[in-house]
Amino acid sequence: MPPAPVRLLTLNAWGVPTARDLAERFDALPGALLALRPDVICLQEVWLARHRDALLAALGAGWRAAEPHQGGLLVLSRLPLAEARFTPFESLEGASLIERLAGKGWLEAVVRAPWGPLRVVNTHLAFEGPREAQCQELLAALRGRRDLPVVLVGDFNLRGYDPALLAARDQGLFDLDPPHQDAGGAWVDAPPTRMGWPRSEAPRGRGWRPDRIFLRDLHALAHGMALHTPATALSDHNLLWVDLTLK
Repeated sequence: MPPAPVRLLTLNAWGVPTARDLAERFDALPGALLALRPDVICLQEVWLARHRDALLAALGAGWRAAEPHQGGLLVLSRLPLAEARFTPFESLEGASLIERLAGKGWLEAVVRAPWGPLRVVNTHLAFEGPREAQCQELLAALRGRRDLPVVLVGDFNLRGYDPALLAARDQGLFDLDPPHQDAGGAWVDAPPTRMGWPRSEAPRGRGWRPDRIFLRDLHALAHGMALHTPATALSDHNLLWVDLTLK
């Protein structure tokens, strides 16, 4: 029997201290995540240490967090973690003061999957300004990470057809939900993964898809979206999940 797949979740949790319904949403988040039966959870915008500690405690015994906790990024795993490191973005030209204070970057962690080690990379690019340059910076760093299979996730704040993201294909990183061109040549980047807050029945910003999953040397047995309806949403973003195995 082949080894069981690894289920990975990624979500921008909208943990900005001034965000609406913050306490209620974070109280409900651990249960909603566990209901999806994950092995690895990647979160963005967990800015407060108390939220990070409460999430980890609520997930229960056996869960651990990759260290350090910087840039609002969390990688949580019930599988063994071999190593982890955070790299801040150097590209800050045009970034707002808030973006500079946020100290964004990417968090890498090596997870011991049943079928071998897996490099998990979690990131959150600037909302505006240097996001293209930051994407190029991240991809340049991953170009040399050929020793392990890679899953790259996060809030990229770019449309899937942005040249900075399309460049990921040149090094074997493939978007699970790639954009396509319609009959008229216009790019389509759907379904959207952000609906704003409070949620409504109709997605806002149709075609805007900041949250993405990229794979290299891995196979997705299944993937999809969760916590995306008005009744289930716990953030102004939707959660993406993927079941991974070796390619």
